[in-house]
Amino acid sequence: MIGYIGVNYPLRNDWAEFTLGLESIIVFISIQWFLSFLGKFLLYRKKMNKNTHKRNLAWAFIFLSLGITFFIYIMADYIVSPERREYLNLWGYFSLSLGGFIFLIISERIKKEGKYPFSLIAMILLINIIIGITINFTDLILIVGIFGTALTSLYLLQYRRLLINTTNNSPKIRRKIDFLLLGFILIGLGFGFFTDESQKTLGFSSRIIADILIITGMLLGVKNLQEVPDYTELDWLKKLKSLLIIDKTGICIFSRAFKANIAENSSQAVISGGLKSVEAILKEATKGKQLKKVKMGNNIFLFKEKKNLTFVLIADESMEALRIRLEQFAQKFMKLFHNYLNDWDGHLDVFYPADEIIEEIFKPL
Repeated sequence: MIGYIGVNYPLRNDWAEFTLGLESIIVFISIQWFLSFLGKFLLYRKKMNKNTHKRNLAWAFIFLSLGITFFIYIMADYIVSPERREYLNLWGYFSLSLGGFIFLIISERIKKEGKYPFSLIAMILLINIIIGITINFTDLILIVGIFGTALTSLYLLQYRRLLINTTNNSPKIRRKIDFLLLGFILIGLGFGFFTDESQKTLGFSSRIIADILIITGMLLGVKNLQEVPDYTELDWLKKLKSLLIIDKTGICIFSRAFKANIAENSSQAVISGGLKSVEAILKEATKGKQLKKVKMGNNIFLFKEKKNLTFVLIADESMEALRIRLEQFAQKFMKLFHNYLNDWDGHLDVFYPADEIIEEIFKPL
């Protein structure tokens, strides 16, 4: 049997059942979220933006690979003989790397930049893992693991930057993004404590710490993953049609078109007059709750109310990036024109400086 400080394989000590239970929970959570994201992909692929359902597929592969990896670890550490353990663990590394590789391919295709730097590097690492498994060269796997950790770190930094830019540096969303990345960091630390080297140094407590960190990181990551936008919203500007500001009487006091659609622009007066009617109907139906989103035909209307004004974004589809920008625009507009609104004489030219706010908030990434 392979001996470490308090750790022998296959695991049979007093804490083995406890860690087996924790690692079974990791497998269960992984498969549960794999099925959840796969179900969303299959259910919404014809109803949603095609990039949105691809995002679900990308995360499905991540959780599937994580579940398979820990199932292999359970087999290697609790069931098979010590002689077969090391070779079986190599397939666990392969499973995790394959899932990451597929995730990167899908994610970089969603970005539509025509470049796949992370996918290319991940493919090279994956090929080296296959070579390592074929010739049973564990040192090569260790080298790949070091480079894979560096690649993951670089990707997460880029991922954070893109998400923050997509939400126009919204403090609320930035906190959620940081908690999401904290979840990934905890999972990475968990894998660090899971290694044989850590268990040789710290004993069996290292494995318990690893399991707890990974479970905590998965739960924290998944919770915040569902609350932040993704690469699917990088093209938010292409989905944006118009912005309108309507006062309590139904008059459109400011408008801005983001698409060169003459027919739509000429009908803005009709749309702005009809919006208050739609709002009144929905307010009555929802017992006075503020209107937030309405779908009419091929258009999505996003609403933000500030005192006596209603700010409306008209877009092709609903996006968190658009909702955040609407709220930011409303706040800055009210701050800039607060004094004018109290004694407004009906002249619309007083609101022309709002174009500067538009350029600031709705600038391309």
